[in-house]
Amino acid sequence: MSKIFTQNLLPAGMAGKEVMEVLSFYQKKRFIKAIGLFFMLTAFMVPLNASSQQSYQANASASQVADAIDEFILTPDLAQQVGSVWNKTPIRLDRSFDFEFKVYLGSKDSNGADGIAFVLQPLGTTVTGGSGGALGYGYIKPSMAVEYDTYLNLPYDPAKDHLSIHKNGDTGTPLITAVVANSTGNIEDSKWHTTRIVWNARTQNLTVYFDGVQKLSYTDNIVTNIFSDSPEVFWGFTGGTGGSSNLQMFSVVKLDFASGMTLNAVSTNQTCPDFSDGSITLAPTGGTAPYEYSIDGGMTYQPDNVFRGVSEGKYTAIVRDYNRFTSSTSVNVLQHNDLPIITSLTGGGTDPVSLSSASVSFSAQVTDDNLATASWDWGDGSTSPGTIEGTAITGSHTYLEPGVNRVTLTVTDACGEADVEVFEYVVVYDPNGGFVTGGGWIDSPAGAYTADPSAFGKANFGFVSKYQKGATIPSGQTQFQFHAAGFNFHSTSYEWLVVSGHKAQYKGEGNVNGNSGYAFMLSAVDGAYNSSNPVDRFRIKVWLKSNGQVVYDNQMGSSEDAEATTALDKGSIVIHDSKFTSTSTSSLTAAPAQNSDFLEEQFFSYPTVFSDINTVAFALDKIERFTLEVYDLKGALVQKVTSGLAEAGKLYHFEVNGERLPEGIYIARLATDSQLKSLKIIRKNR
Repeated sequence: MSKIFTQNLLPAGMAGKEVMEVLSFYQKKRFIKAIGLFFMLTAFMVPLNASSQQSYQANASASQVADAIDEFILTPDLAQQVGSVWNKTPIRLDRSFDFEFKVYLGSKDSNGADGIAFVLQPLGTTVTGGSGGALGYGYIKPSMAVEYDTYLNLPYDPAKDHLSIHKNGDTGTPLITAVVANSTGNIEDSKWHTTRIVWNARTQNLTVYFDGVQKLSYTDNIVTNIFSDSPEVFWGFTGGTGGSSNLQMFSVVKLDFASGMTLNAVSTNQTCPDFSDGSITLAPTGGTAPYEYSIDGGMTYQPDNVFRGVSEGKYTAIVRDYNRFTSSTSVNVLQHNDLPIITSLTGGGTDPVSLSSASVSFSAQVTDDNLATASWDWGDGSTSPGTIEGTAITGSHTYLEPGVNRVTLTVTDACGEADVEVFEYVVVYDPNGGFVTGGGWIDSPAGAYTADPSAFGKANFGFVSKYQKGATIPSGQTQFQFHAAGFNFHSTSYEWLVVSGHKAQYKGEGNVNGNSGYAFMLSAVDGAYNSSNPVDRFRIKVWLKSNGQVVYDNQMGSSEDAEATTALDKGSIVIHDSKFTSTSTSSLTAAPAQNSDFLEEQFFSYPTVFSDINTVAFALDKIERFTLEVYDLKGALVQKVTSGLAEAGKLYHFEVNGERLPEGIYIARLATDSQLKSLKIIRKNR
């Protein structure tokens, strides 16, 4: 069936000669059965859905598909139809574009007609060309069109559905040879087809793709040669039917513009997790003001170029100018909050401090740029805020009680992130305070002896630790025997002693099974010293000085300043307060043991070299009478210290007064009913 075009309204100013020229032109194409006049339609406009009403103008038989965005019917499947749809925003041909559409050319092949066209024209958004073979754009001048022709018009058209490029409403003479649309030659196949139209303003080339295949390429200075050096045009689609018909439609897939704009995006990073306080600032160059801005890929726009309250993430930023041209870029908003890290914590010293001058100062360095608070925990139950100066933190404290204190610094930044550093330990001792003695045995748990973790059983101990008058280093003796493991520890020196209420703790060095190179810390609790828990408790930790490897610890895994928790099975621990003044006949121990095997027989003194007071300690393995005396090297008795009845397994401590003794070597002799023991002590003036 041949194509027919219908009469429409005659544009003002069109002369009769021009009408006859149009008539003659279409007669030459031999598709006219019912002769009629063809005119530009300027008055018949179709309402659009609200979603596209602001962007597109539909005319004559064209309409928007209900509830669809940017999808339009150009002609219904009726004869003698013509329609056009124009985007209301003009584009500039001195800027490149890349448009992609879907087109539907109907379902009737042999008796379907006539086709559609993509058209560029400067006349406005209400123009419509002729129906039938005019494809809705015939006689629109000036114009440029890409024709999707579905009807054979001999001798001008290929024998199959085809594509071609035309200008100025001339549908009979293509600018370049028409090409068949696809391999089947049929695009009236009830299918949507993809077409892409690319204009390169720099090379002045128009390229047309159909279903992903390049079909046409045309190069010309169309701004000058067609549009008389006026680059601004409207774009849209037209369609027409004649005696034959088809449902003909198009939809917009994407519209990419090269607007000559560039977009620079600057982000301010989110400072804290979940704060959403980042920002993005967009700065376009080129284009035509006013601008609109988006950071959600074009879903929404705003007139302000600054986006505030932005969360961490990657954003597609877009600027859209007055001509609806766009430029985009990607921008990242990061979470900027360096975690605070305490890189150094110094102060306090490594030596014990006397209670009489127990003021300490600490300083720390932190890597962070938004520190908010710093807090010192001094380990004695008191805290104080740290002084923050940039990345430096300082603090000072005066201790009022003896103790082994763990100093903890906690820093927190503005985002609530924190770091903690611990200094171990500040040891505060009172040389005029109390001292501690003890003896008995405990059940050593499995795992306490690292060389044989399975070993467990009875372990005996005996100790005394005290500050002699005027001394800053304590003296005494400590012995510990764990028989099941063959472990025997004997102290050789002390470093410090802290007595605080019902607790005592001291540190020193010693030998293990006669071998030197070991350090130890002993913690003792006197349950009878104003304590709600009347049980005496004991802990000893021994380690290699060379590498810190723990050899024995009956409270394995606990911090060194932790209170002792292992209860005595037999024996006692006594905290002697500073009010106690011993004499040569005073026993300085606690209650006697109930079983003689808990503490092996011992006899020792401390310090070995003394000036005024020397303490002699002993324990017997059975109840016996005893006499403790001091002789010079000539065998003369110089001091009778004490005598009495000693209970089995009880550790006794007695003081030898050396104030009236001349310098020299003396022998302390312990005589019992069954034996005689002696040891050497040295008196030396200060």
